[in-house]
Formats: sequence, structure tokens, C-alpha cells
Amino acid sequence: MIARKIYDFLHINKELKNDKIAIKDHEIEYTYNSLIQEVDKLADYLILANIGRYSRVGIKLENGFSFAVALFACSRIGAIAIPIIEAVTDK
Repeated sequence: MIARKIYDFLHINKELKNDKIAIKDHEIEYTYNSLIQEVDKLADYLILANIGRYSRVGIKLENGFSFAVALFACSRIGAIAIPIIEAVTDK
């Protein structure tokens, strides 16, 4: 069995569905091509910041495009993404 990262599956979909909608965040639609571009930019930035394979990266973002970008960028460089979710409490 070949181990794959979720980034690999994103990249495969980009090749098949380049200009199709990958994510819709509120009323904004993002294609696979634009998603991969943002993922690669963030991944390159993380590498410049000495974050790499097996590094732990906390992600504290609302669900949406930015969260997906961060998750895929971590996958691309082999970092471990740790979603940080704020507890919902009654006021």
C-alpha cells in the first residue's frame, strides 16, 4: 500500500478539475487551481519558517477557505496539523 497525504489527493483533483469549484466559503467560490496556489504559497512560507516534516502546527481558524489552505499546506510539507477549536459556551 502506498501512503499518501491529503495534499496528494488535492493535487490529483487539480489535474482533473482545474477550473471547477473546490471550496465555497460563504458566497465566494474557489477553484482547485486557486486553492492549490494558496496552499503552495503557505507551504513555502512554513518551510522558510523552519517548519517541516513532523513539526506540529496549531491551526486556530474558523471553518472555511483559510482553514482548508492551512490543513493542506501542513500536509504538503509533512507537518502535523492540530486544529484548535474554541469551546462554545452559553453566555
